[in-house]
Amino acid sequence: MEAVEGVPCRTGICDGVLCILATLTCVLEIDHFEAQWPAVAHIFFHEGMLSCIAGMLAPDRENPTLEVSPSGLQHAMDALFRLAVPMSKGNDQEARTASSVFESILHLLHESHLMALVAWPATLGGGRQGVAKLASRICGFLQQHVPTPGAAAVPATASALSRVMKEEGGMKALLGALDMINTEDWGGPVFLVSRLVLGDNSQAVAFVSAGGLEAGLMKKLLSVGTPCQILVDTLLIVSQLSRVNRDYYEAIAKAGVLGLLKPLLTHVNGNVRARTCNLIGNLCRHSGFFYAALKSHQMVPLLIERCSDPDTPTRKFACFAIGNAGFHNQVLYDELRPAIPALVGLIRNEPDNKTRANAAGAVGNLVRNSPLLCKEVVAADSIPALLDLIASTQDQCGQGSPVRVALFSLGNICANRECHPVVLMHTPGTLILKLRHSPDAQIQKYAERLMSKLDGKLDLRSVGGEMDVMTPCGVEVRATGDGPAPPSS
Repeated sequence: MEAVEGVPCRTGICDGVLCILATLTCVLEIDHFEAQWPAVAHIFFHEGMLSCIAGMLAPDRENPTLEVSPSGLQHAMDALFRLAVPMSKGNDQEARTASSVFESILHLLHESHLMALVAWPATLGGGRQGVAKLASRICGFLQQHVPTPGAAAVPATASALSRVMKEEGGMKALLGALDMINTEDWGGPVFLVSRLVLGDNSQAVAFVSAGGLEAGLMKKLLSVGTPCQILVDTLLIVSQLSRVNRDYYEAIAKAGVLGLLKPLLTHVNGNVRARTCNLIGNLCRHSGFFYAALKSHQMVPLLIERCSDPDTPTRKFACFAIGNAGFHNQVLYDELRPAIPALVGLIRNEPDNKTRANAAGAVGNLVRNSPLLCKEVVAADSIPALLDLIASTQDQCGQGSPVRVALFSLGNICANRECHPVVLMHTPGTLILKLRHSPDAQIQKYAERLMSKLDGKLDLRSVGGEMDVMTPCGVEVRATGDGPAPPSS
């Protein structure tokens, strides 16, 4: 119209219709709207009204703002946002209807449409702020259809969104939109990207393919001045990539990520510090690929400092990172030497059992590849600390149990000739004998492993010919003689 009439046209043909539809959906914000929902669902899902909204939002690639103005887009997103929760709980037919909506709103994030929106007057909903507002609204809508990791209930529309994201290049559109938004407004898109990457390995691949690990973008996302939530979400993304596949290590290294993490280890926000330690641990998860870089960036001393961090998750992930930094080879053993007293202190005094388990595992890894640190490990009284940990948590079974980890670490320690007699001297045979009858098969295995490494020299005699035997229900029964206790009824 502007080209034909020669005057600015700031209202889209469909704006009025979208405004009416947005008003109709206001019923969903009324208390006890469940009574009205069947009628609303029939109108929007079964009478094609939702598909009608999707059609009005699908931009013409040659003239992407032909039918709807920024004001009309906001009306449309208001309506869709109110329908998001009911959509996510819909049946299979309604989920299929939602696919057309996902396609349309992802098209709104394509460069051609965003360029037109940037050119629109900021006072009328355009400009970079208009793009930021639209992107935030779109991401808020899509987030409600992304499964939460570990959640029992998965939105009915989740598989439809996953398919549309792949077919329509949704990840590329999300990352591309960042170029037209000020950094402080990146929160919505980055949070959505993190949810997608954490929940779907195909989206992790799409993230990397779309340039998510490009050095310039990483530098902006991981800058100390970046808002904390964006930092945390970015750390989660890169941590997930490094956790699931070592093949991403090279791309992460090329992006210079490790160097960007050093100042984040002393960030004022505890969640940022914790997630930074977690990422470093995952960067050392599969191999020693990053060991030399950790050394050259002098990051190990900062990791050791985090073992005494006031934030519990930070201490937990610092132990995890230190353990992995010593797992694959002895390259960092000299740098990790000062960590030993801190780790032993956590084994003894840390209230969080997961942190104690991580600290116990880290001590075992510091003698796994070389006897270089055996003297320090013995001098720090790590062996009595590990045995005390086993004795105080012996009834805790399952994955990540402190008993499992401490037993395995003791096996690593006593494999070294210098440590062997100290382990033999301190280890009570009755405790190991009891653990050999644990209901946890892994604890049994690690107890046998420790016995084997001690050459069967433990004194297994028990006081009065009796021993305590653990039962699957976690209670103790008394058994006499040398044989195991019969199963409890």
